[in-house]
Amino acid sequence: MDVNAHATQLAQSNARRNLISNAHFVTLDVTSSDFTHTVASTFALNNEAMAVPSTTCLVPPFDLIVSNPPYISEHQWSALQPEVRLWEDASALVCADRGLSILRSIAGTARHLLRPPLAAATGARDARTPQLVMEFGDDWQTLPLTSILEESGFGGVTTHHDSYGRARWISGYHLGQNRDVHFACSASGRVPRTEKDSWKLALAPL
Repeated sequence: MDVNAHATQLAQSNARRNLISNAHFVTLDVTSSDFTHTVASTFALNNEAMAVPSTTCLVPPFDLIVSNPPYISEHQWSALQPEVRLWEDASALVCADRGLSILRSIAGTARHLLRPPLAAATGARDARTPQLVMEFGDDWQTLPLTSILEESGFGGVTTHHDSYGRARWISGYHLGQNRDVHFACSASGRVPRTEKDSWKLALAPL
């Protein structure tokens, strides 16, 4: 999923070139006010258009959301190396509120799109399995991002480091709270119940 239609089309082209048939691409804006409802309707329409079989019905709730969103502040952008600033698309890298605004939007909407943890007795995945994973760009963002995820209903919030020892991505699992949006598959679809039926949604510049 990407806000840039050209990026989505390029990803689709790459998937066809590499014979990837189990990935689906949509153009949506995670910051829009009706994002959660738009996700459900868009994926349902895609299922019908592509004749997706009921066993792979691609509508929420999802098991995992992974995102590499814009996380660079306007100030950082102006100070970046020319080979980055003059060639990269700023809209894919820069966002407001010191680089936190889109990360906050994703955390706030993800809880409505993720499946609540299931009891271990059902044979489902461990409820502590990370369900939201987001890349970020600076060590100082660790504390505010931890607070954002916890306030958005996530537990087990953990910061992970890259090979250079820099804090680079953060993860958490859904606590099953604040789910006020409900989704259903079309008549031909079904809701997955076990680990092998998991669905994943990627929110990232592609």
